[in-house]
Amino acid sequence: MRVIVTLVLVALAVLGGVATAQDIPVFCGDLSEDDCALLTEATETMREVESAVFHLDLDFSLSGIPEAPVDSIHFQINGDGAFALDNEALRALGEFYTSPETMMENIEELPTMIADALQAISADATFVLEIPAELREESPTPLPDRVSLSARLVDGFIYINLDKLADLDATGSMPRGWQGFDLAGFYRELLEQQMDTFEEAFSAMPGLNTMNAFADPEFMSNFTTLERLEDAEIDGQDAAVFQTTLDYGAMFSDPTIQDYLRSSLEGMGGFGGTKPDPEMVEMMMNMYAQMFDGLTLEMTQTIGQDDHYIHQVGMHLDWTPAFGAMFGMRGANMNFVFDLQIDLARFNDAPEITAPEDATIHPLDLMAPNL
Repeated sequence: MRVIVTLVLVALAVLGGVATAQDIPVFCGDLSEDDCALLTEATETMREVESAVFHLDLDFSLSGIPEAPVDSIHFQINGDGAFALDNEALRALGEFYTSPETMMENIEELPTMIADALQAISADATFVLEIPAELREESPTPLPDRVSLSARLVDGFIYINLDKLADLDATGSMPRGWQGFDLAGFYRELLEQQMDTFEEAFSAMPGLNTMNAFADPEFMSNFTTLERLEDAEIDGQDAAVFQTTLDYGAMFSDPTIQDYLRSSLEGMGGFGGTKPDPEMVEMMMNMYAQMFDGLTLEMTQTIGQDDHYIHQVGMHLDWTPAFGAMFGMRGANMNFVFDLQIDLARFNDAPEITAPEDATIHPLDLMAPNL
Protein backbone atom coordinates (compact mmCIF):
# COMPACT_ATOMS: atom_id res chain seq x y z
CA MET A 1 0.00 0.00 0.00
CA ARG A 2 2.78 2.44 0.89
CA VAL A 3 4.47 1.81 -2.46
CA ILE A 4 1.23 2.70 -4.27
CA VAL A 5 0.77 5.83 -2.18
CA THR A 6 4.36 6.89 -2.81
CA LEU A 7 4.02 6.55 -6.59
CA VAL A 8 0.90 8.68 -6.67
CA LEU A 9 2.47 11.27 -4.34
CA VAL A 10 5.46 11.59 -6.64
CA ALA A 11 3.21 12.04 -9.70
CA LEU A 12 1.21 14.78 -8.01
CA ALA A 13 4.35 16.43 -6.67
CA VAL A 14 5.65 16.63 -10.24
CA LEU A 15 2.38 18.26 -11.30
CA GLY A 16 2.88 20.81 -8.54
CA GLY A 17 6.46 21.47 -9.62
CA VAL A 18 5.40 22.07 -13.23
CA ALA A 19 2.61 24.35 -12.11
CA THR A 20 4.98 26.58 -10.14
CA ALA A 21 7.29 27.27 -13.09
CA GLN A 22 5.77 30.69 -13.65
CA ASP A 23 8.73 32.96 -14.35
CA ILE A 24 11.21 30.92 -16.38
CA PRO A 25 12.11 32.92 -19.53
CA VAL A 26 10.99 31.58 -22.90
CA PHE A 27 13.81 30.01 -24.91
CA CYS A 28 13.51 30.79 -28.65
CA GLY A 29 16.90 29.64 -29.94
CA ASP A 30 17.18 30.32 -33.68
CA LEU A 31 13.44 30.64 -34.30
CA SER A 32 12.18 33.41 -36.53
CA GLU A 33 10.75 36.51 -34.89
CA ASP A 34 7.18 35.42 -35.71
CA ASP A 35 7.71 31.90 -34.37
CA CYS A 36 9.28 33.24 -31.18
CA ALA A 37 6.34 35.59 -30.71
CA LEU A 38 3.89 32.68 -31.11
CA LEU A 39 5.79 30.50 -28.63
CA THR A 40 6.03 33.37 -26.14
CA GLU A 41 2.32 34.15 -26.48
CA ALA A 42 1.45 30.47 -25.90
CA THR A 43 3.65 30.33 -22.83
CA GLU A 44 2.02 33.43 -21.38
CA THR A 45 -1.44 32.08 -22.19
CA MET A 46 -0.74 28.79 -20.44
CA ARG A 47 0.55 30.58 -17.34
CA GLU A 48 -2.96 31.95 -16.85
CA VAL A 49 -4.79 28.63 -17.34
CA GLU A 50 -6.79 27.77 -14.24
CA SER A 51 -8.15 24.37 -15.29
CA ALA A 52 -8.15 21.84 -18.10
CA VAL A 53 -8.80 18.19 -18.88
CA PHE A 54 -6.08 15.89 -20.11
CA HIS A 55 -5.36 12.52 -21.71
CA LEU A 56 -2.00 10.89 -21.14
CA ASP A 57 -0.20 8.13 -23.03
CA LEU A 58 3.09 6.81 -21.72
CA ASP A 59 5.21 4.06 -23.26
CA PHE A 60 8.32 2.79 -21.54
CA SER A 61 10.51 -0.08 -22.66
CA LEU A 62 13.63 -1.56 -21.15
CA SER A 63 15.85 -4.05 -22.95
CA GLY A 64 19.26 -5.60 -22.49
CA ILE A 65 18.72 -6.25 -18.78
CA PRO A 66 21.70 -8.28 -17.47
CA GLU A 67 20.78 -11.82 -16.41
CA ALA A 68 17.05 -11.10 -16.71
CA PRO A 69 14.70 -13.94 -17.72
CA VAL A 70 13.27 -11.77 -20.54
CA ASP A 71 14.97 -9.85 -23.35
CA SER A 72 12.84 -6.75 -22.96
CA ILE A 73 9.88 -5.32 -21.03
CA HIS A 74 7.37 -2.86 -22.42
CA PHE A 75 5.00 -0.88 -20.19
CA GLN A 76 2.05 1.20 -21.35
CA ILE A 77 0.10 3.62 -19.19
CA ASN A 78 -2.79 5.78 -20.29
CA GLY A 79 -4.84 8.12 -18.22
CA ASP A 80 -7.63 10.67 -18.28
CA GLY A 81 -8.37 13.41 -15.84
CA ALA A 82 -8.60 17.08 -15.02
CA PHE A 83 -6.76 19.65 -12.94
CA ALA A 84 -7.44 23.07 -11.46
CA LEU A 85 -4.91 25.60 -10.18
CA ASP A 86 -4.90 28.62 -7.92
CA ASN A 87 -2.25 30.52 -9.88
CA GLU A 88 -1.82 33.30 -7.35
CA ALA A 89 -0.95 30.82 -4.64
CA LEU A 90 1.46 28.97 -6.92
CA ARG A 91 3.34 32.04 -8.12
CA ALA A 92 4.93 32.59 -4.72
CA LEU A 93 6.47 29.12 -4.79
CA GLY A 94 7.50 29.57 -8.43
CA GLU A 95 9.38 32.78 -7.61
CA PHE A 96 10.95 31.04 -4.61
CA TYR A 97 12.31 28.17 -6.71
CA THR A 98 13.60 30.33 -9.58
CA SER A 99 15.71 32.49 -7.24
CA PRO A 100 18.37 30.55 -5.31
CA GLU A 101 19.21 33.67 -3.32
CA THR A 102 15.58 33.96 -2.19
CA MET A 103 15.58 30.27 -1.29
CA MET A 104 18.59 30.68 0.99
CA GLU A 105 17.27 33.86 2.62
CA ASN A 106 13.80 32.41 3.28
CA ILE A 107 14.42 28.68 3.60
CA GLU A 108 12.39 28.54 6.84
CA GLU A 109 9.28 29.41 4.81
CA LEU A 110 9.62 26.37 2.55
CA PRO A 111 7.39 23.93 4.56
CA THR A 112 4.45 26.34 4.56
CA MET A 113 4.95 27.28 0.90
CA ILE A 114 4.99 23.63 -0.19
CA ALA A 115 1.84 22.92 1.80
CA ASP A 116 0.10 26.02 0.40
CA ALA A 117 1.07 25.02 -3.15
CA LEU A 118 -0.36 21.52 -2.72
CA GLN A 119 -3.58 23.01 -1.42
CA ALA A 120 -3.65 25.23 -4.53
CA ILE A 121 -3.70 22.22 -6.89
CA SER A 122 -6.75 20.06 -7.50
CA ALA A 123 -6.50 16.96 -9.69
CA ASP A 124 -8.67 14.00 -10.62
CA ALA A 125 -7.23 11.18 -12.72
CA THR A 126 -7.64 7.54 -13.59
CA PHE A 127 -4.63 5.63 -14.92
CA VAL A 128 -4.58 2.22 -16.58
CA LEU A 129 -1.40 0.15 -16.61
CA GLU A 130 -1.02 -2.51 -19.28
CA ILE A 131 0.89 -5.34 -17.60
CA PRO A 132 3.53 -6.74 -20.00
CA ALA A 133 2.95 -10.28 -21.21
CA GLU A 134 6.55 -11.08 -20.21
CA LEU A 135 5.77 -10.31 -16.57
CA ARG A 136 2.46 -12.17 -16.62
CA GLU A 137 4.18 -15.26 -17.96
CA GLU A 138 6.91 -15.12 -15.29
CA SER A 139 4.59 -14.32 -12.39
CA PRO A 140 3.98 -17.15 -9.90
CA THR A 141 0.39 -15.88 -9.46
CA PRO A 142 -2.08 -14.95 -12.21
CA LEU A 143 -1.97 -11.30 -13.29
CA PRO A 144 -4.58 -9.41 -15.33
CA ASP A 145 -3.88 -7.78 -18.67
CA ARG A 146 -4.33 -4.37 -17.10
CA VAL A 147 -4.97 -2.68 -13.78
CA SER A 148 -6.41 0.77 -13.09
CA LEU A 149 -5.94 3.29 -10.32
CA SER A 150 -7.97 6.43 -9.58
CA ALA A 151 -6.63 9.32 -7.52
CA ARG A 152 -7.67 12.83 -6.54
CA LEU A 153 -5.92 15.76 -4.94
CA VAL A 154 -8.28 18.19 -3.18
CA ASP A 155 -7.45 20.84 -0.55
CA GLY A 156 -4.07 19.26 0.10
CA PHE A 157 -5.47 15.76 0.67
CA ILE A 158 -4.68 12.89 -1.69
CA TYR A 159 -7.36 10.23 -2.21
CA ILE A 160 -6.72 6.83 -3.80
CA ASN A 161 -9.39 4.34 -4.81
CA LEU A 162 -8.08 0.86 -4.06
CA ASP A 163 -11.02 -1.18 -5.37
CA LYS A 164 -9.26 -2.44 -8.50
CA LEU A 165 -6.03 -3.21 -6.68
CA ALA A 166 -7.86 -4.99 -3.87
CA ASP A 167 -9.29 -7.35 -6.49
CA LEU A 168 -5.71 -8.54 -7.09
CA ASP A 169 -4.88 -9.07 -3.41
CA ALA A 170 -5.16 -12.79 -2.74
CA THR A 171 -4.78 -12.24 1.00
CA GLY A 172 -7.79 -9.94 1.21
CA SER A 173 -5.90 -7.59 3.52
CA MET A 174 -5.91 -4.56 1.25
CA PRO A 175 -8.66 -2.02 2.08
CA ARG A 176 -11.25 -1.08 -0.52
CA GLY A 177 -12.75 2.20 -1.58
CA TRP A 178 -11.30 5.70 -1.29
CA GLN A 179 -8.42 6.15 1.14
CA GLY A 180 -7.40 9.72 2.06
CA PHE A 181 -4.13 11.19 3.36
CA ASP A 182 -3.19 14.74 4.36
CA LEU A 183 -0.48 15.26 1.74
CA ALA A 184 0.03 18.96 2.50
CA GLY A 185 0.30 18.27 6.21
CA PHE A 186 2.70 15.40 5.55
CA TYR A 187 5.10 17.56 3.54
CA ARG A 188 4.83 20.44 6.02
CA GLU A 189 5.76 18.27 9.00
CA LEU A 190 8.41 16.36 7.09
CA LEU A 191 10.17 19.53 5.95
CA GLU A 192 9.86 21.19 9.35
CA GLN A 193 11.63 18.22 10.93
CA GLN A 194 14.41 18.50 8.35
CA MET A 195 14.90 22.28 8.46
CA ASP A 196 18.26 22.14 10.24
CA THR A 197 19.58 19.78 7.59
CA PHE A 198 18.16 21.91 4.78
CA GLU A 199 19.71 25.08 6.15
CA GLU A 200 23.12 23.43 6.51
CA ALA A 201 22.86 21.94 3.02
CA PHE A 202 21.92 25.23 1.38
CA SER A 203 24.60 27.13 3.25
CA ALA A 204 27.17 24.65 1.91
CA MET A 205 25.76 24.67 -1.61
CA PRO A 206 28.18 26.16 -4.18
CA GLY A 207 27.48 27.70 -7.52
CA LEU A 208 24.36 29.81 -7.14
CA ASN A 209 25.26 31.50 -10.42
CA THR A 210 25.14 28.10 -12.08
CA MET A 211 21.65 27.48 -10.72
CA ASN A 212 20.57 30.84 -12.12
CA ALA A 213 22.16 29.91 -15.45
CA PHE A 214 19.60 27.15 -16.02
CA ALA A 215 16.95 29.86 -16.36
CA ASP A 216 19.14 31.87 -18.76
CA PRO A 217 18.16 31.26 -22.43
CA GLU A 218 21.60 32.30 -23.66
CA PHE A 219 23.32 29.75 -21.44
CA MET A 220 20.82 27.00 -22.28
CA SER A 221 21.43 27.58 -26.00
CA ASN A 222 24.82 25.90 -25.56
CA PHE A 223 23.12 22.50 -25.42
CA THR A 224 19.54 23.17 -26.51
CA THR A 225 18.13 23.43 -30.02
CA LEU A 226 14.64 24.53 -30.98
CA GLU A 227 12.94 24.17 -34.35
CA ARG A 228 9.49 24.44 -35.82
CA LEU A 229 8.27 21.23 -37.41
CA GLU A 230 5.53 20.72 -39.97
CA ASP A 231 2.21 22.22 -38.90
CA ALA A 232 -0.61 19.99 -37.70
CA GLU A 233 -4.32 20.32 -37.09
CA ILE A 234 -5.76 20.04 -33.60
CA ASP A 235 -9.12 20.86 -32.06
CA GLY A 236 -10.40 22.20 -35.39
CA GLN A 237 -7.58 24.68 -35.98
CA ASP A 238 -4.13 24.85 -37.53
CA ALA A 239 -1.39 24.21 -35.00
CA ALA A 240 2.31 25.01 -34.88
CA VAL A 241 4.59 22.23 -33.65
CA PHE A 242 7.86 23.15 -31.92
CA GLN A 243 10.52 20.63 -30.97
CA THR A 244 13.15 21.29 -28.31
CA THR A 245 16.14 18.97 -28.09
CA LEU A 246 18.24 18.95 -24.93
CA ASP A 247 21.69 17.41 -25.31
CA TYR A 248 22.64 16.04 -21.89
CA GLY A 249 26.07 14.97 -23.13
CA ALA A 250 26.86 18.56 -24.11
CA MET A 251 25.39 19.85 -20.85
CA PHE A 252 27.57 17.66 -18.65
CA SER A 253 30.60 18.54 -20.78
CA ASP A 254 30.03 22.27 -20.37
CA PRO A 255 32.81 23.86 -18.24
CA THR A 256 30.31 25.79 -16.12
CA ILE A 257 28.34 22.65 -15.32
CA GLN A 258 31.49 20.64 -14.70
CA ASP A 259 32.81 23.25 -12.26
CA TYR A 260 29.46 23.26 -10.47
CA LEU A 261 29.35 19.46 -10.26
CA ARG A 262 32.93 19.24 -9.05
CA SER A 263 32.30 21.89 -6.37
CA SER A 264 29.10 20.12 -5.34
CA LEU A 265 30.86 16.76 -5.07
CA GLU A 266 33.75 18.28 -3.12
CA GLY A 267 31.25 19.84 -0.72
CA MET A 268 29.31 16.63 -0.15
CA GLY A 269 29.26 15.68 3.50
CA GLY A 270 30.23 19.19 4.52
CA PHE A 271 27.18 19.40 6.76
CA GLY A 272 27.79 16.56 9.20
CA GLY A 273 29.32 13.92 6.93
CA THR A 274 32.69 13.01 5.49
CA LYS A 275 33.92 14.85 2.42
CA PRO A 276 34.90 12.62 -0.54
CA ASP A 277 38.57 12.46 -1.42
CA PRO A 278 39.84 13.90 -4.76
CA GLU A 279 40.02 10.45 -6.36
CA MET A 280 36.35 9.82 -5.58
CA VAL A 281 35.39 13.22 -7.00
CA GLU A 282 37.21 12.53 -10.26
CA MET A 283 35.66 9.07 -10.48
CA MET A 284 32.19 10.60 -10.11
CA MET A 285 32.98 13.25 -12.72
CA ASN A 286 34.07 10.55 -15.19
CA MET A 287 30.91 8.60 -14.42
CA TYR A 288 28.71 11.60 -15.24
CA ALA A 289 30.59 12.20 -18.49
CA GLN A 290 30.17 8.61 -19.64
CA MET A 291 26.63 8.08 -18.39
CA PHE A 292 25.10 10.98 -20.32
CA ASP A 293 27.25 10.84 -23.44
CA GLY A 294 24.91 10.68 -26.43
CA LEU A 295 21.75 11.19 -24.36
CA THR A 296 19.22 13.63 -25.80
CA LEU A 297 15.69 14.49 -24.72
CA GLU A 298 13.21 15.61 -27.39
CA MET A 299 10.21 17.65 -26.28
CA THR A 300 7.38 18.89 -28.51
CA GLN A 301 4.68 21.51 -28.00
CA THR A 302 1.67 21.76 -30.30
CA ILE A 303 0.15 25.26 -30.19
CA GLY A 304 -3.22 26.28 -31.57
CA GLN A 305 -2.67 29.19 -33.95
CA ASP A 306 -6.13 30.62 -33.19
CA ASP A 307 -6.37 30.29 -29.40
CA HIS A 308 -2.62 30.09 -28.56
CA TYR A 309 -3.13 27.28 -26.06
CA ILE A 310 -0.63 24.41 -25.89
CA HIS A 311 -2.90 21.50 -26.82
CA GLN A 312 -0.29 18.77 -26.82
CA VAL A 313 3.02 18.11 -25.09
CA GLY A 314 5.33 15.24 -25.97
CA MET A 315 8.63 13.82 -24.72
CA HIS A 316 10.92 11.21 -26.26
CA LEU A 317 14.07 9.70 -24.77
CA ASP A 318 16.19 6.85 -26.10
CA TRP A 319 19.10 6.11 -23.78
CA THR A 320 21.76 3.43 -23.60
CA PRO A 321 23.81 4.33 -20.51
CA ALA A 322 27.39 3.15 -20.43
CA PHE A 323 26.98 1.07 -17.28
CA GLY A 324 29.40 -1.55 -18.57
CA ALA A 325 32.19 0.98 -19.12
CA MET A 326 31.53 2.69 -15.79
CA PHE A 327 31.13 -0.28 -13.48
CA GLY A 328 32.47 -3.25 -15.43
CA MET A 329 29.02 -4.82 -15.53
CA ARG A 330 29.05 -7.86 -17.79
CA GLY A 331 26.59 -7.48 -20.65
CA ALA A 332 25.33 -4.16 -19.30
CA ASN A 333 24.00 -2.67 -22.52
CA MET A 334 20.58 -1.71 -21.24
CA ASN A 335 18.43 0.53 -23.38
CA PHE A 336 15.65 2.78 -22.08
CA VAL A 337 13.02 4.18 -24.44
CA PHE A 338 10.50 6.62 -23.01
CA ASP A 339 7.63 8.27 -24.88
CA LEU A 340 5.07 10.54 -23.25
CA GLN A 341 2.22 12.48 -24.84
CA ILE A 342 -0.26 14.67 -22.97
CA ASP A 343 -3.29 16.13 -24.74
CA LEU A 344 -5.00 19.13 -23.12
CA ALA A 345 -8.50 20.48 -23.75
CA ARG A 346 -11.40 22.40 -22.15
CA PHE A 347 -9.10 25.15 -20.92
CA ASN A 348 -10.65 27.01 -17.98
CA ASP A 349 -13.74 24.83 -18.40
CA ALA A 350 -12.83 21.59 -16.65
CA PRO A 351 -15.34 19.76 -14.43
CA GLU A 352 -15.33 20.66 -10.75
CA ILE A 353 -13.06 18.45 -8.66
CA THR A 354 -14.37 17.45 -5.23
CA ALA A 355 -13.25 15.07 -2.51
CA PRO A 356 -14.88 11.61 -2.42
CA GLU A 357 -17.72 11.64 0.09
CA ASP A 358 -17.06 8.15 1.47
CA ALA A 359 -13.27 8.35 1.86
CA THR A 360 -11.49 6.90 4.87
CA ILE A 361 -9.00 9.47 6.18
CA HIS A 362 -5.78 8.00 7.56
CA PRO A 363 -3.42 9.65 10.08
CA LEU A 364 -0.06 10.99 8.98
CA ASP A 365 1.87 8.27 10.80
CA LEU A 366 0.55 5.68 8.33
CA MET A 367 2.51 7.47 5.58
CA ALA A 368 5.55 8.14 7.76
CA PRO A 369 5.56 6.56 11.24
CA ASN A 370 8.28 8.88 12.51
CA LEU A 371 6.29 12.08 11.94
